[in-house]
Amino acid sequence: MVTTRLHTAEDLYHFASKEDDYELIDGVLVSMVPPNFDHGELQANVSGILRDYVRKHSLGKVVGEAGFILERDPDTVLAPDVAFVASHRLPERATGFPELAPDLAVEIVSPSNSPGDIERKLAIYLRSGVRSVWVVYPAERQLVVHTPSHPPAVFGEQDRIVGGDVLPGLSLPVAGFFV
Repeated sequence: MVTTRLHTAEDLYHFASKEDDYELIDGVLVSMVPPNFDHGELQANVSGILRDYVRKHSLGKVVGEAGFILERDPDTVLAPDVAFVASHRLPERATGFPELAPDLAVEIVSPSNSPGDIERKLAIYLRSGVRSVWVVYPAERQLVVHTPSHPPAVFGEQDRIVGGDVLPGLSLPVAGFFV
């Protein structure tokens, strides 16, 4: 019988290989394909818009591709494309991966993502306590908002997205993310 060693969040943090990026799901390293240029631009747009809003209203911190420990034993560490953590939930120390679910996780769908990949991450985020997950579909120019208590809401570029209780007062044109 062959046994596979499960990795921990600490293993991932100290992982020697810097050539590849990984997430950790149920103790198993999952390689991440580097995003293409368009993905990177969209990520910067979303991050910048959210960061400016959050800073203006002193709501917390917006980070890009930072790892969060979402489950233990076996460990799961995901790095959403963009994440928001409210001020009152920010970890005291900023080293390592915080053991908390962000209030908002934004995943931008890449050509390398299968629908199963997205569904798996979405399930992990929601069961781990993420209050809102935005899944951005660049090809369709759409954003789908998932929350634990409501059915998914689809927003096209002609719509406005609101922050609800996660980002109070936020109301943005979806088209602004795709410029």
